Amino acid sequence: MKSKVLIIIPKMKYIKVTIRIRISRKSLLSAIKRFSVLLLPLTFLLSGCTDPWQEISDHVSIMKGHVNGVQISKNGNRLVVYGDPSGESEKTDYVLFTHNHRELIETGRKLVVNGARTVAPAGEAGNIEQPDRFWKTYIEKREGYFGGMMTNRAIKSMEVAEKVRGDDQISWQGLNIKVLDTPGYAEDAVSYIVNIDGRKYAFVGDLIYDKGQIADIYNLQSAVESTSLGRYHGYLGRLGQLISSLEKILAEDPDVIIPSRGNPMYEPRKAIASLIEQLQELYKNYLAISSTRWYFGEDLDKLTDNARISLSEEDTSFFAEKLINEPPSWIKSFPVSRLIMSDKGSGFLIDCGNNEVIKKIENMMREGKLTDLEGVFITHYHGDHVNRVNELVERFGCEVYANEILKEILEQPGAFNMPYTGIKPIQGINYVSDRETMQWHEFKMKFYDFPGQTLYHGAMRVSKKNENTDIFFIGDAFSPTGLDDYSTQNRNLLHKGTGYYKCLQILKDMNKKESPYFLINQHIQLPFWFSNEQIDVMTAKLNRRREILSALFPWKNVNFGIDPRWARLYPYQVKKKPGEKFEVTLRVMNHAEEKERFNLDMSLPEGFDLKSGSESISVEPLQEKELNLTLNTAEDIQPGLYVIPARIQHANGSLSMNTECCIEILECATSRY
Repeated sequence: MKSKVLIIIPKMKYIKVTIRIRISRKSLLSAIKRFSVLLLPLTFLLSGCTDPWQEISDHVSIMKGHVNGVQISKNGNRLVVYGDPSGESEKTDYVLFTHNHRELIETGRKLVVNGARTVAPAGEAGNIEQPDRFWKTYIEKREGYFGGMMTNRAIKSMEVAEKVRGDDQISWQGLNIKVLDTPGYAEDAVSYIVNIDGRKYAFVGDLIYDKGQIADIYNLQSAVESTSLGRYHGYLGRLGQLISSLEKILAEDPDVIIPSRGNPMYEPRKAIASLIEQLQELYKNYLAISSTRWYFGEDLDKLTDNARISLSEEDTSFFAEKLINEPPSWIKSFPVSRLIMSDKGSGFLIDCGNNEVIKKIENMMREGKLTDLEGVFITHYHGDHVNRVNELVERFGCEVYANEILKEILEQPGAFNMPYTGIKPIQGINYVSDRETMQWHEFKMKFYDFPGQTLYHGAMRVSKKNENTDIFFIGDAFSPTGLDDYSTQNRNLLHKGTGYYKCLQILKDMNKKESPYFLINQHIQLPFWFSNEQIDVMTAKLNRRREILSALFPWKNVNFGIDPRWARLYPYQVKKKPGEKFEVTLRVMNHAEEKERFNLDMSLPEGFDLKSGSESISVEPLQEKELNLTLNTAEDIQPGLYVIPARIQHANGSLSMNTECCIEILECATSRY
């Protein structure tokens, strides 16, 4: 029978069309199934189907969600890749996981509970079966550089029936599913290759999100093999692994790539080539103005080989306009610290992270070179800058100064999940506001919010009476080769007017209006200076970086793809007694330029219950908003470490963040962490 059908193609990124045709219902449905899954909602509408699984070939169906589900049906049996985002938990023979990320594991958990055999990478099987061992180690070591590790991992245990690695085969219903080792986006990840319905499918996890896109770059932070770069300094450190893994996929010559998030790709070579090209351009952009070339210059060839790029002389030519051999005589250099000496013999310290600094000050006092220590200014919260401030105050009775933006992270370092936070809270700090000034003997000190190396960072400009050159103590923000933005965990945001954009504008304003000055990085002996032209070069590079990232990410704003803490629970780590009620705050930073709503999904461990708190939060553009949650602990809850997960999902899109907080239940009363 012929019928008149009105087709309205849903609004997509590139096309919106209304077409009137005369075609049989059967022929229309058949044509649509052979077309792209971009029209799956239309198939669903016309067929009157209530099954959320949508066929893309005779035996393969997909269900889109915050994680994709893929099912292969054969001989009345079923195998699922990734999981079931609907949560219907129908019985299936197998669930194939590509990597150990929490959203993936939880999407497939109900299928496993209902009897499915779990297949997972051998390298992560231990952390899936016994996640407690990962979390115990993480809590013990997170204050150090170990804290650069991403924590989006399984929390609840799951038995792994088959632990697979590259070149393994999974046989099911006459199909041979090939396993490839494909680390990159995730450590120890694998992919699965299968021929069915005349097509070769590749299930690649999060290696690629869509044509030329990836979900974020903070999951690529990693140590780089055969170099001195550890995880903390390894910006795009797994880029080489990612490229190699994508090349493995291409070597299989698949017809369709289906990632764990994002859209299926029917032109794999074009999609992968675009992703690799954009990531390589991003890395070249990064290295051009990066402190990596200053600190790890001897590894530059290995880093470029790892990323499969070559750098021209122009790519590596950026260097400070001026560099002097020695700071002024009134500045003494200590390990990761500087001491300002007044003409009367008093001292004022910048940062104190190790005992060697205290010993040197004591020696100066014994030798009569220093009468007393009157103050210390903290540039930022990293342990090598703050770990001995409390001992310093106890020994010398000096005053402590820091920018107001550092208040929470200095007084409650355990409340933040940031790498290398101080090991002890610091109290009694005199907080200064942005651009506030203070007179100390013959010195004028001016304080700046300076979100360079990390979002929580300050700086201090010092002018000495009767001298015409100032010193700007910038913590770890710049080196002579550019920016110290090698750790994505430090939250180096790319909004205009904040982050390094703000720092560069401050330097340019100083060049225009104030007396000559030099920059001092606490790790670098030599003071240096950037000209306006060089500041413009760095600014232009950041602008280009935003353009690259805008194409690379599927999100409304690039900062969602570079900020691993745009949604977080606060405090991150606390100690509580059984039966105690306590507050946890969800903090959501809306990086978009319009108001957005986000939904909260919490899966509380046994012994906890949520007494109050909304399930969603609306956040104004470019603002961070808090949602207060009240939790109770049971009187009979067992002592130990409990990890409380939360998933924050954009109300109208696939953007999400998996975060958590860690609650240690004590056997007896103790002070808060």
